[in-house]
Amino acid sequence: MDKLQTLAPVLVGVFLGIFIAYCERPWLVAAIVAAGLGAHLAMRAATGLMASHPVVAVTVMQLGVLLPIVIIAVTTAVTTWAAVNIESWLSVDDKSRLAADAKTVSGVLLGAINAFIAGLWMKDAEDPSSALWPAGRTKAAFATAFVAKAKRHKDQRDGTVLVEAVFEDRVSEDGPKGWTYGAALKRLAIISRYS
Repeated sequence: MDKLQTLAPVLVGVFLGIFIAYCERPWLVAAIVAAGLGAHLAMRAATGLMASHPVVAVTVMQLGVLLPIVIIAVTTAVTTWAAVNIESWLSVDDKSRLAADAKTVSGVLLGAINAFIAGLWMKDAEDPSSALWPAGRTKAAFATAFVAKAKRHKDQRDGTVLVEAVFEDRVSEDGPKGWTYGAALKRLAIISRYS
């Protein structure tokens, strides 16, 4: 199920990117890009709210799934557009050697563009624990918002569970695993036990 939750946004982003590449409504493309920007701003605002309103912050943080979807969509749209048009840019004269090799050259150029884009951010886009995804942002926000509380209780006998709830990917004693929405809410319940 975790793999499906990770792959579904990537698949949605690819389909949305193909849609954008052939969309003739610029306002719709602008709205999609604005949704990604809005998701980024929502995650930043939620990070600031984590200490004072943690449940609201964790809930708002989930909007962040739109950010990688939009990044993948825009990247897919650009590479689709380039793949469709690059061959026509290279064929200057139908009798030239470049025209005969246009398909090969366009494949090499498109491969280089895709490798460059993948090198820039694809690892982060595929890793649900990176700051690009809500889970990664939630983990970072917990570490910032609850660090003082974790330090205060670190030396207590039961303080280990609190420290794990704030910083670790897995909480002992059948606690939550990962940083999904449900796991974050369970972590908040653990944290709230410590005043």
